[in-house]
Amino acid sequence: MARSLRIDFEGAWHHVMHRGRRKEPTFLCDADRYGFIELFERIHTRFGVEINGYCLMGNHYHMLIHTPEGQLQQAMQYLNGVYTQRFNRRHGIDGSLFRGRYASKLVETDGYLDRLVRYIHRNPIDLGFGERLVEYQWSSYPSFLYGQTPSWLFNDAIWAGGWLTPRQLRHRTETAGVVRDLDPENYQQIIGSEGFIAAALRRARVDDETVGHHRAALPRPSLEDISSVVKSVLRSRASQIGASAFDLKLVSLGLSQELGGLSLAELAERFGYNSPKSAGAAVHRFRQRLEDPVWALTIEQVRQELLG
Repeated sequence: MARSLRIDFEGAWHHVMHRGRRKEPTFLCDADRYGFIELFERIHTRFGVEINGYCLMGNHYHMLIHTPEGQLQQAMQYLNGVYTQRFNRRHGIDGSLFRGRYASKLVETDGYLDRLVRYIHRNPIDLGFGERLVEYQWSSYPSFLYGQTPSWLFNDAIWAGGWLTPRQLRHRTETAGVVRDLDPENYQQIIGSEGFIAAALRRARVDDETVGHHRAALPRPSLEDISSVVKSVLRSRASQIGASAFDLKLVSLGLSQELGGLSLAELAERFGYNSPKSAGAAVHRFRQRLEDPVWALTIEQVRQELLG
């Protein structure tokens, strides 16, 4: 499985989530939860990270972390590693506790931080708390609501959303809707404007294991733009490749999957194929074109114009 991107720099904001392996519990008792929260102060002191929200659930946790000095990866390795050791000693077991690497999203500050705090604090609704979120003691919500925040818990994200009073905080948390694009397990690893995403990707280190996630994080061009640019580029290079109407359709289809994110079923419907299998065969023909250096250069020109 492709390894997810890790984009960490000074001043970044991250939505972090980690789930137990095979969705098994990561917190079995209150001692586990208290011990996990106690480590927040340690990672703040050691690595300079600032926790702006958290919620501990039965088999996973959410955190909103600001990294003024970077070092998200070091902080998370320490947090998960020390907690796992303590958990195993307490319960007389061994082995890994969490499922692989933690999931994280890089988040733009403008317009997203307040929604993200709301998303994190509303997680206990799934446990039946409903409008009694303040009664759930394993999140930062009660601390923010009553103004009893420890030294390692910061309220910058709340202030960014204009939540000036406990009443405003409670109203926005318990009654306003939540946008699901903030779920850290969906494909999108960077949340923000196209300019923010493009700048963040320039900071990402890409290798064979992360290239798929890097591509998935790119801003997606519209299908209309793909069709228009394909037509323009192929016509401009007609003398080199002799493109036909079939070629225009084939390249548009291939890039609609690669850059537009369309499934085979969606490709079949949009491009007039009888079945997803037929669309898949067309995608295969598109990829065969990439083996021809002239066609590969032409298609790369289309990509560059679409992605800037």
